[in-house]
Amino acid sequence: MMAFISFICTLYICFYSSNLVRFLGLQEAYTTSVLLLERTFGLGGRLDASDFAKERHSNPEEELLCKGYTRRGLIHDPRVCRAVMAANHFDVRLYEAIHREICRRLRQHGDLWANPAVQAELEESKLCGAFDWSNPNEVCAVFETDEWVARRKKDRETCIRHHAGMVRFR
Repeated sequence: MMAFISFICTLYICFYSSNLVRFLGLQEAYTTSVLLLERTFGLGGRLDASDFAKERHSNPEEELLCKGYTRRGLIHDPRVCRAVMAANHFDVRLYEAIHREICRRLRQHGDLWANPAVQAELEESKLCGAFDWSNPNEVCAVFETDEWVARRKKDRETCIRHHAGMVRFR
């Protein structure tokens, strides 16, 4: 019981502390985060297209496309997803709370909230809606769909020759 109370207190302290931070952003909503940064610090007109580049490289070669194969093979596995969420329960609860705080801050800037690019990114990322990022059944279930099974298979077929050691694990 004391461990549970300690967990709740720690989660509350972390979330409360996040309210003291002037800006919060998420990689999953990169463009939205940059726009919120611009608004929070009054940087209107000072940002250019390079500030909105989520990744600052282009690598169309197959070998580079397979660079994150091992990591993708693990994080897109529904069993691993559930195990990681269980082992990091505190982190996923905090992530859910932080992303909800970012949504609240976006809503405070009505025109930013209404921006079509922001809405599209939030919808694509499943942020600021009913989806609960701390619920393993919601987060990991997507990896059990036929689409994700096919994606993992295609990724494996494309990348396995670059990661020969992974043959025995996949």
